[in-house]
Amino acid sequence: MSGIAGIRDKDGTGAVTAMLGRIKHRGPDELRVAGLAEGVFGAVSLAPRPHDEAGPLVRNNRMFAWDGELFDFEALRGSSGSEASTDSEWILERYDQEGPEVFARLNGPY
Repeated sequence: MSGIAGIRDKDGTGAVTAMLGRIKHRGPDELRVAGLAEGVFGAVSLAPRPHDEAGPLVRNNRMFAWDGELFDFEALRGSSGSEASTDSEWILERYDQEGPEVFARLNGPY
């Protein structure tokens, strides 16, 4: 279990941190917050699985936060030639390549 929170305000770090504090019981092992010019996202999570990175993940001026996992991460990574080390990295990388169509390929709870 984990939880995510966000706000469309570049100065929203305090607000997101407070929101995450209210749901800390959903993910007591890790709390992370990151921002871009458009807003701030954060996540609380249980101890991450080996192939996952607790959000939010920021790459190439894009931010990605989710509560999920890919069941077939290793197969997707291999078939795409990706060097991503986490399912979150793979999704963000493939989104840059394929756009929103990548979401149709995801298999897992999210």
